[in-house]
Amino acid sequence: MAPGAPWPHELHRAVWRARSVSPRGTEGTMHENYWTRRRLSRRDTLRLAGIGTAGLTGAALIGCGEDEDAPATNGAGATTAPGGGGKGGPDGAGPAGEGIPVVEGDPIPGGSFTSPATSTYLQHDPHTALGPNIWHLIGEKALEQDQRTGEVVPSLLIESFEVADDQGLELIFKVRPGIETHDIPPFSGRVFDAEDVAFNMMRIIGATAEEEGIPVASFQRASMLEGMEDAEAVDETTVRMTMSRPNSSIFAGLTENRVPMMPREMVEVGFDDPMAMGGTGPFKMVEFEPGVRMAYGRFENYHQEGNPQFDRYVQQVLPDRAAQVSAFIAGEIDSIGALQAHELTTLQAARPDANYFTWVDANWMHFRPNMTYEPFADFRVRKAMQLAIDYAGMANGYWGEGWAYHAALHPNYPEGWQSDRVRALPGYNPDTKEQDRAEAVKMMDAAGFANGSGIDFETLFVEAIADTEENAIRLQSQMGEVFSGMVVNVRGYPDLASYSKPQSEGNFRGVSYIITATPDAVLEAISQFHSQGSRNYGSFNEPGLDDILDRAQAELDIDARTELLDEFQQRFMDEWLPLIVFYARPYRSMLQGRIGGFDQTAGTWLGYSTGNEIGQWYQVVE
Repeated sequence: MAPGAPWPHELHRAVWRARSVSPRGTEGTMHENYWTRRRLSRRDTLRLAGIGTAGLTGAALIGCGEDEDAPATNGAGATTAPGGGGKGGPDGAGPAGEGIPVVEGDPIPGGSFTSPATSTYLQHDPHTALGPNIWHLIGEKALEQDQRTGEVVPSLLIESFEVADDQGLELIFKVRPGIETHDIPPFSGRVFDAEDVAFNMMRIIGATAEEEGIPVASFQRASMLEGMEDAEAVDETTVRMTMSRPNSSIFAGLTENRVPMMPREMVEVGFDDPMAMGGTGPFKMVEFEPGVRMAYGRFENYHQEGNPQFDRYVQQVLPDRAAQVSAFIAGEIDSIGALQAHELTTLQAARPDANYFTWVDANWMHFRPNMTYEPFADFRVRKAMQLAIDYAGMANGYWGEGWAYHAALHPNYPEGWQSDRVRALPGYNPDTKEQDRAEAVKMMDAAGFANGSGIDFETLFVEAIADTEENAIRLQSQMGEVFSGMVVNVRGYPDLASYSKPQSEGNFRGVSYIITATPDAVLEAISQFHSQGSRNYGSFNEPGLDDILDRAQAELDIDARTELLDEFQQRFMDEWLPLIVFYARPYRSMLQGRIGGFDQTAGTWLGYSTGNEIGQWYQVVE
């Protein structure tokens, strides 16, 4: 098959492409796999969709908790898009998704955009930070994915990517030429090249940890590039990645929100002073006042023509939730997220011109037990707790409508069990809660902990993430209702930085926390549950689970991979239960009516990409 020739229908069904659409409109039986293609044209590489995200269509933008009637409401200056794709490619083109408000009017360059923050960031190393950081604004990812379809596409840094051999052990990435770094020393506007990309790839997997004096465990996204042995610059615009084994998720891993690229000099600069940091992103740091605000200015030499639209982006610290609501009503901030039902009612009444956006988010809430605590090493104890929890009461108690039932894998993965299927499972089913709790008591007794006696643990949470605290408290209450002898305490940490230390070190018995799903189902499962997973904080170790996930990662046939993941989900619930998922969060945000462009970036996988995507938002005449 010559380079540039169209792929047959069989190859379209390989793991790297999720939608079985034949360019010839024909049907066929799969007799080749992805690696039979020696070299891909750019047209073909654009078709390679990370299987784990390609099913996230516009339909996923509608909440699906206890009440699915949570429509997006439009401000006075907006219309509702009839449906379509997502952002598209690097130019940001693409129709809005169904139900997403579209602000009418011509963009007005300049001005500022202000959002609230509960604190200024404390972690500034993009490859070891637990959560959001300045690099989501001053840096960029190697690859992107459509926010709604999840298709892996070239980014503003990488213009093409391909598999260079039949075995899938050599991958080639072409860096866009002429991309300038921020104009501060020591980068001083130099061109960001293949050496920078290769350096970042190696650092993400922790290859530089010893040299830098950083624990390898700090590189919590290493699983995103599972199987990578080496990355090297072949020339100024070409990176060769060498794999120890095929990895069907590797391209999707580079779209993960928390693996942004940075100039290679950053390690020498250090990660203590945000004002000394520079990348290639649409904004550069212009102000960092701890506890007050973080401000970013437009990078005039940004490589995407016309962007960013705003001259300035400000994250204003407003730790009090009531202050954030008041500031939005007063027009002092332009966005507000994580809206609870009562806040939404207040804001829609006070700012009828504002636009409301909602969908099932990539964030999921959970309780992670530590297997080093002897009672939690017994599956019967974990299963009894899973059966006893009132998930609907927990989610509705904080969010009201719009959340989704979630078991082993996020329901918006095409391989993930959907919300209605999870709702029917023992424990999750609100209609059988009384029977499930009775079974939970029997199971706990059989494990040797009658009424939970002998089990004593503390649940850690992050005070700055309100629903982690609410969930910890509700878990404490519900365990007390069902297991009278169980001792459950809760302990809050003020921010992610202080919380990340005991979690990453495994110094806990239980945590109530939030996970932002990675853009691929296999990557997600490996990072969270595999014995070698970089986010397996609870030290779960099950050879059978490892085997299934290893095979799924190497599997290039979409149907075979899906079967493996279905088996994984079944055994997750019936045999393993490395953690207990509470629910998938709803995304709920409001933007002032003058803000346009958000419809082009909205979708499940927006996540921490908000920083880069703000470069595509703009203001219109009110």
